[in-house]
Amino acid sequence: MDKESLIAYISKLNDRNLNRQQASGFTIWAILGILAFLVLDLSEKIPSVYYSIELKFYSIIILAMITDFLPLVFFIYSILILNSTIFGKRRFSSTVESKSEMLTLIPFCFVLIVFSIINLEAASLVTTLNISPWVFQVFALYFGINGISPIIKKAYQFRKSLKAKTYYPEISWFSIKTRTIFSIVFTIMAIISSFLLYLIIRDITISLEAAEISLIIKTDIEILAILILILFLFNVINSSNRFDWLENLEREIYIDDLSEIEIKEKLEREYIGYDIFKWLSKREEILNKKVNEILTLLEDGKQKLDEIEKIDPKYQFEIVGKTDEIFTKLKRKSDEYRSLVKQILFQVTEITKQGIPEEEEINEIKTISEMWLKQVENIEMKTNALIINSRQILSKIEK
Repeated sequence: MDKESLIAYISKLNDRNLNRQQASGFTIWAILGILAFLVLDLSEKIPSVYYSIELKFYSIIILAMITDFLPLVFFIYSILILNSTIFGKRRFSSTVESKSEMLTLIPFCFVLIVFSIINLEAASLVTTLNISPWVFQVFALYFGINGISPIIKKAYQFRKSLKAKTYYPEISWFSIKTRTIFSIVFTIMAIISSFLLYLIIRDITISLEAAEISLIIKTDIEILAILILILFLFNVINSSNRFDWLENLEREIYIDDLSEIEIKEKLEREYIGYDIFKWLSKREEILNKKVNEILTLLEDGKQKLDEIEKIDPKYQFEIVGKTDEIFTKLKRKSDEYRSLVKQILFQVTEITKQGIPEEEEINEIKTISEMWLKQVENIEMKTNALIINSRQILSKIEK
């Protein structure tokens, strides 16, 4: 694909994404408009519902019951991702994706924590009817764990990256094995939650007029709609960020006159995300370049040591100086190489922990990792041979 084709591809991506957003109707202003309407409408309903102890009681109970259908939604989602074949090869998250994930994760976790609080409130209210609160407490725990654990996980990953002084790329899509496990877990959760919902409905009776029930249901639905629209709002903001990135790339191509290779690199690294094997291949290229530099220094050092050996031993300072010069360069390059190998092996280890990699990925990673380790051993062996040779030369001076 030449430069002009890449520019046309970027323009099509931008147009396609924009058309999808306009077709869905979920623009930022549209969502803000709906949110404003719901908030105004809710401001009239809430005083009527929450100033009445009885209506408030049933409103929170019904709101909790509606939120407790969420595990069933997760179950449907797990079935969809299990059967998904549209994603092709798994890739690492791009720079844009990583930023979008954080922007989406925070409101999603916030909504789950709100659901947890609602269930805790419902648990405290049902005790007044001598009904066991444990069902609502189970759902509160379920939403609380799912709301807090992603934040803790991200914080742990960030801390681990800082400690290792390197980052590691994250895989943007699940493997088939991971999708299967998710489906099994969510199927079990859906069955359990269905049984728990049956216990709630069985034990609670509503003694209200039709108008009061209608008011409560409308209020609860609007509260949930506001929370869901907040998630949609952040999703649209993420999409807008992706549009902005593509527009900025188009601007850079014309202003900075980016080459075809630079455009491909930016697209893969920041927008699309590297294919796992391509990422490994690039790491391999970087390491091979370092290895070739060290091998060149070793070969050059060997020739120089042969020349130094011919120098009269009485010129001690010249011999020591030239020998130190060889090993200073070699040590610097070797340290860089070892540090890079350590960094990449750390990244590879963390990558294999993500989403249970496919068998093909595991075998490829193992093969490449073993080859890197053999390269390290080979370089150390040749370096040690050069060191022994230099010590023999220096020992002649001491004599």
